[in-house]
Formats: sequence, C-alpha cells, structure tokens
Amino acid sequence: MPRAPRLDVPGALHHVIARGIERSDVFHDDTDRTDFLNRIRVLFPETGTTLYAWSLLSNHWHMLVRSGPAGISRTMRRLLGGYVTTFNRRHPRIASSPPWWRRNPISSSCCATSTSTRYALASSQTSMP
Repeated sequence: MPRAPRLDVPGALHHVIARGIERSDVFHDDTDRTDFLNRIRVLFPETGTTLYAWSLLSNHWHMLVRSGPAGISRTMRRLLGGYVTTFNRRHPRIASSPPWWRRNPISSSCCATSTSTRYALASSQTSMP
C-alpha cells in the first residue's frame, strides 16, 4: 500500500531529516558542513523558506522549517541535489546512489510539540556560522 502524499503547502511547519545510506556519513569534515550551510543560506531566502532550528550530525541532519511558496519538496530537492553532487565529487563512492537513505523523510505537523520537533530543537544550533 503506498504511503499518503506529504502535506506540502506554503507555510506548513516541517521537521525534516535526512540520513546517510546504510547510515554512512553525510558530513566528513567542516568543509562538507560549511558547504551544506552555505547552500541553505542562499536557497532558503530564494524560496521563502524559514529555518527555525538545525542540527548536523555526522550521518544525518535535522531541520525545523516553515515552507515558502516553492513548497518543501522542491526546496529540499534543490538543496540535496547540489550538495550530493559536490559531496560525491569530494568523496568518491563505488555505488552510484546518493548518500541519502531512501527518500528523505519529512514529517509535517501543525503541532510543534512532537518528540521529533523537541529533539531537533534540543540538538539544534542557534545561529549559522
């Protein structure tokens, strides 16, 4: 049975996570993290996406965002597509798949007190470098 489509309307609050394929690292060093954050810094204002909290761990990341007019799917596709291309050039892989595990899960909820949201907020950094 296929899963229900995501709620992807402008202004929706999303807890977005992405994990490395087979739990592999998606950030090897500070250069990877800086590249990812710089892409967010440019892309989110362009798409009207608001970033409230974020946490980058070695093999996955969390973000709490409010989607803009472009919608969350299009924004994440642009963010991850550019990052994965650069990441794979810097860190050659044998497999041809991107370093993300399956489809990046996005849980949407109008309730900002969910466990996943509290986790993202508790482990977030308050400002971008």
